[in-house]
Amino acid sequence: KQWYQRRVAITAGGVQSDRVDKSAVGYSHQSELSKHGSQTDGAKGFGGKYGVQSDRVDKSAHNFGAPNETSQYKTKIDVKGDVKNFRSRFENASAAAEEENKARVAEEKKKRELEFQRQDEAARLDESERRRAEESNLAEQRRQEAERRQEEEQQERQTRQEEQMRKEDQRRQE
Repeated sequence: KQWYQRRVAITAGGVQSDRVDKSAVGYSHQSELSKHGSQTDGAKGFGGKYGVQSDRVDKSAHNFGAPNETSQYKTKIDVKGDVKNFRSRFENASAAAEEENKARVAEEKKKRELEFQRQDEAARLDESERRRAEESNLAEQRRQEAERRQEEEQQERQTRQEEQMRKEDQRRQE
């Protein structure tokens, strides 16, 4: 009874207070999260106040504040140029493209002809093999037919001999 009474006393409020975690807080407690460093100071995170964090800049990166350093030699661009030369280069390029197309077409034609020849030769071989197979089947059929005829003739001979023997037996009995 004593342990039961003690237990009832502890759980009178619905919580066993001796078994509650020391760091636990009640349901009414609301904690606030601390902000990230980039959220607290606008001059730092996400590129900093001016878009660049100076402590994280790559040493080999281009500095936009520096003057533009270009080559002292400027390339000459011939704007006018020779119209006839340009025209002939264009025509030569188109002629070369046409020749390449013709060569490609001729090559494809040769490939198709070779493939056709291979298929034709394969068909001829298949035809000759088929003929050989037919001839061998025909020869086999003829051989079987000849064997069948021989068996029939042999059976006829046996039946004749048996009939002759019966007739002789009948004559003897008479």
